[in-house]
Amino acid sequence: MASWNGLVVQPPIGEDGELAEPKAPAGARPPLPALPARAELRDAEVHAMLGELDFGESAVMGDATAEERQAIANFDIRAYA
Repeated sequence: MASWNGLVVQPPIGEDGELAEPKAPAGARPPLPALPARAELRDAEVHAMLGELDFGESAVMGDATAEERQAIANFDIRAYA
């Protein structure tokens, strides 16, 4: 049995035999507008939590892996707003 590491996902083949590009599902949300330069998102609960941290203290728990810390650093709340 082949390992999962060798799994290759390919797009579906169209009626003309060519590879078809995936299409967005019907009703998909349009992309969010870009925020103006230096814009800030304000959330009272988040600000309260951050206010409880000491200067320089990370909001990430100490048992977070490097991969989890990187994912948090790359997180963009605008995708969920």
